[in-house]
This record gives sequence, C-alpha cells and structure tokens, in this order.
Amino acid sequence: MFSAPVGELSAEKQELLNEVKAVRTTPAMLASLPKNQANHCWNRYNEWLVCLKSTKDEEV
Repeated sequence: MFSAPVGELSAEKQELLNEVKAVRTTPAMLASLPKNQANHCWNRYNEWLVCLKSTKDEEV
C-alpha cells in the first residue's frame, strides 16, 4: 500500500505518514475465532468512520 513513491513532503506530513505506516491492527484471538465477531467488526467499522471524519479536512 505504501510502496508507491509519495514525492516531496514537509517534515510534518512525513511524520504523519510514518505514524500511519506504523499502525497495526489488533491480532485475532484464536480462542474467540469460532464465536460471533459481529459486534467487534461493527465497533472497528465505526472507529474507522470516526477517524475518516476527523481527518477528512487534512491532506497527507
């Protein structure tokens, strides 16, 4: 996803890009895989939407 060259970035934008690259998802708990994950997925989806909304006006 981040293999394409981005071009010249300001120091602030480069720092933000590095933070985004460092983000990792929560590892799956093998003990809970057979269980219903709908609530977990719904919460993660909502968190993602909130993140998109809060960063919508910022350009990276």
